[in-house]
Amino acid sequence: MKTKGPVLLLVSLVALVLAAPAANAEQFKSEYAPKKQSRDFNGGDGGWTSSESSGGLCLIPSLTCPAITNEYVADSGFLRTSGDSLLGVISEASGTFRSPDFRYRGAEGKRPDTLEFSMDRRADVGSLIEAEGDANYQVDLVGDGRRLALIDTSPLEGADVFTGVGSDVPVSKVDKGETYHLEIKSDFVTTATVAGQFATADYDNVKLVARAKDSKNGKDGKDGRDGKNGRGGDGNGGKNKCKGKTPSKRELRRVVTQGKAKDRRVRLSGRKLKVRVANRGKSQVNCKVQIKARVKRKTKSDSARVNKGERKTLRLKTKNEAARAQLASKKRVKIKFRIKAEGRKATVKDRRKIRG
Repeated sequence: MKTKGPVLLLVSLVALVLAAPAANAEQFKSEYAPKKQSRDFNGGDGGWTSSESSGGLCLIPSLTCPAITNEYVADSGFLRTSGDSLLGVISEASGTFRSPDFRYRGAEGKRPDTLEFSMDRRADVGSLIEAEGDANYQVDLVGDGRRLALIDTSPLEGADVFTGVGSDVPVSKVDKGETYHLEIKSDFVTTATVAGQFATADYDNVKLVARAKDSKNGKDGKDGRDGKNGRGGDGNGGKNKCKGKTPSKRELRRVVTQGKAKDRRVRLSGRKLKVRVANRGKSQVNCKVQIKARVKRKTKSDSARVNKGERKTLRLKTKNEAARAQLASKKRVKIKFRIKAEGRKATVKDRRKIRG
């Protein structure tokens, strides 16, 4: 019993030694936009501005075109894009929120080890989807003459309550000292009559966070830059690894050739062929897949990374007006897909119906 004191003292000393690296690893952190109100919208819109646009066959805003409203909702503080009074024509409309400009300075002036975007979103688009419409959103970081996708075009449906979304941003794509702003765009498309308010899209807690470790730590590659904890390699690392075995080529092909019709929809909109791809339902695989698509001799390619359970829209830009006219005259189109996951690649051609 006399040895209990020394033993407890030794255990305490070991615990302190083990805890020391964690204390030394304290991070530098900067959040953008820099003003807190521009991120959480408590008490105001934080200087965000907005714009609306319309297209398709609609000609008169608020009459044959959807009436898009961008507003700050003050009850709990968030941004909202809503659509009302749609007539029965093929129409497109969008609302865009733009953050105040900010000077990007990394993580408290240091080059960040990580750069992450996150926000909360909520949507009510049931009426539009039931009417064979479409509702998507995307988030971009804009500046220095470039546009960086923080969240690729994704469906608005599926978030009845505020739900967190986000992405890891390549540190090398954002330059210290440059001026940037964030843009959140909500897109609505319909081919049928919807009376009254047909959609709302809400956004809150929008921020880009840069983090850097203490200069005494993390400079020798032991903090994961060599890929051991998923930060190295191609930038995807361990967090995107498949659960279980790597999907076979046959399983990768089924991701784009099988599934529900709404997950395989194709629509010609202006100069772009919009192609839906999904990694969900019976044909899903248990990891993130990269899907690339194009139509031979008619469009340029586009690609997206699609997590399990997600659906995204690829936008294939037609090469010229003649190519667009040819696609407009067809009922179906043959699309070449390349699918990749965990180093395994598959190619397949899928013939899909073009919707008006």
